[in-house]
Amino acid sequence: MENIRNGSINYPDLDSQTLLEAYNKNGYVIVRGLLKEKTDIKPVVNEYDNLFKKLCKKWYREGRISSDLSVLPFEQRALAIAGEGAIHDLYNYLRIFFNPPKGIDEHSPIHVGPAVLGLVSNKKLLDVIETFIGKEIYFNPVSIVRFKPPERLFIENLRRPDGSSRSTGGISSQFWHQDQAVFAKNTTDIDMLTVWISLTDATKEMGCLIISPGTHLEGLAVHCAKAGKAGIPEIELEGTRTFLETEAGDVVFMNKLLKHGSLSNVSDRLRFSFDLRYQPNLSSEGKRFLGSKGFVVRSAENPEQVIDTSKKWYELQESNRRFLMNMNLDTEPSMQNHFDNDHEWCF
Repeated sequence: MENIRNGSINYPDLDSQTLLEAYNKNGYVIVRGLLKEKTDIKPVVNEYDNLFKKLCKKWYREGRISSDLSVLPFEQRALAIAGEGAIHDLYNYLRIFFNPPKGIDEHSPIHVGPAVLGLVSNKKLLDVIETFIGKEIYFNPVSIVRFKPPERLFIENLRRPDGSSRSTGGISSQFWHQDQAVFAKNTTDIDMLTVWISLTDATKEMGCLIISPGTHLEGLAVHCAKAGKAGIPEIELEGTRTFLETEAGDVVFMNKLLKHGSLSNVSDRLRFSFDLRYQPNLSSEGKRFLGSKGFVVRSAENPEQVIDTSKKWYELQESNRRFLMNMNLDTEPSMQNHFDNDHEWCF
């Protein structure tokens, strides 16, 4: 594995054997520079920036923010929105799947823009994913936009009366966990792959990922969901801790059993990333989560199943919306795999 340095490999040096050896040994591998700023990242940022401009004008007219922020560039506009206390409202417009499902109605926002679709189905990205899980690739609905301004700008707005926080890992630090812990046990044998895309730099100060290499070989740990003590208890975290600092365009590929979390953003910058899940399009298990269904992004056997236009993606999400609005939360099977007592979660 001479091309691998500190769990990383540069995009031009890729080869399947090296990737697999590093991934199987450490539970992760970083492909540096896989995505290009101008052609892969910038269109996504521009797409969200146009959305932000419209929202800020609307919220300013409604008196929810003190300025329409029209003169600011993307990052500064995002920080100003956080400082105005509107980060939770903004975050709902960023999401690419309805998650969580409670309260979804005909007005609930979701983003299905062509640039984001182009990113999650990017050919270079899928070529690397194919190395890990094969040629038939399904984009799982457990896929999250991580939009993290400096926490000091908004953290006080998230305090509950008891002092705990109502924040989520989508906009703040993330507790230690394994991704498999939120899936049903019947997905244990599915090669679920986490793909973490850095749309901006992510340094320690900006709240980068933190992992414990090799812990994917230890099996599924107990997770707790008690207020203030969410995630894997400290007693289970005795291994080496590694900070995964990345630059825009770097992509981290992680095993679903790797123990990981993220730091708080204590910098003056925005940390923006996509936290995506892919699985082989071979099993019916795991394709719907918390009511939402994902879609096929690559298939030689069933190319007609591939969603490759914004129109098709929009139609899928509207189908998800209708399903969520009418589903019974107590009986829907895809709801039973989240924070389930039988799935190594303690309460």
